[in-house]
Amino acid sequence: MQLFSLSSALVALAGLASVSASSSGSRHPKFVARQAAGDAPVPLTPNQVNEGQPLLIQWTPTTNDAWKSMEIKFMTGSNQHMTELATIASKVDGTAAGGGKLQWTAPAVNPNAKIYFFQFTHNDQEPTWTTRFAIADASGKVVDPPEANQPEGGSPAIPWGTGAIEGAVPSAGAADGSSSSSSGAAASTSAASSSAAPTSAAPTSTASRSGSASASASTATSSGIDFSKFNSGNQPSSASSSFKVASAAAVVGSAVFGVAALALL
Repeated sequence: MQLFSLSSALVALAGLASVSASSSGSRHPKFVARQAAGDAPVPLTPNQVNEGQPLLIQWTPTTNDAWKSMEIKFMTGSNQHMTELATIASKVDGTAAGGGKLQWTAPAVNPNAKIYFFQFTHNDQEPTWTTRFAIADASGKVVDPPEANQPEGGSPAIPWGTGAIEGAVPSAGAADGSSSSSSGAAASTSAASSSAAPTSAAPTSTASRSGSASASASTATSSGIDFSKFNSGNQPSSASSSFKVASAAAVVGSAVFGVAALALL
């Protein structure tokens, strides 16, 4: 009788462990999916270009439908106090396969320094940025950024400055199948681009993402979450291991139950 009670207890424990492992494995994929839903396009930092020359804006598309209509803005300023100089385009599909390109013309700016960057948003939410790049004058000359480091300090130093557009803002056009609506509207140089304070991964000048999507870890959204750290599979290995242990316990419990039943006959 005691053997029968022991076997019943083992079977019950095995069943509970199996249910727990199964439940954990079913919840985690949904959690991962929710985190992945925050993925943004990865803006690529352009190389230095002269005023009046073609400037190709590029990004790695995302599968997040929230970015089917995004805005691209031309920015300057410090990491904590960004300034919008112009809205280059709106209603850009950031999810289009084979897209990720927009042709623009580098505007005349002052100063000609490495203090400019692009900001990508959807409905003015979840900003993500390129690193800073320079727009040279017509002869290819650039000057040092006005400020050697961010106002809050930090190491390594991140030079910056607040520039301005001189003259008209060039309009943007689609390149290689990308879809957009160009506005070419200049913004007040005193207007902040976003109510959300940028994170430490805001535009820098020390790590360039020129022509490479591998630097996605350098971008950030206003939430400050690095989604690349989440498990990209359907479930974590720990959930799989728990399920195997629970299954083994169930087998052992069943075997003991069988022995106990035979003993009672």
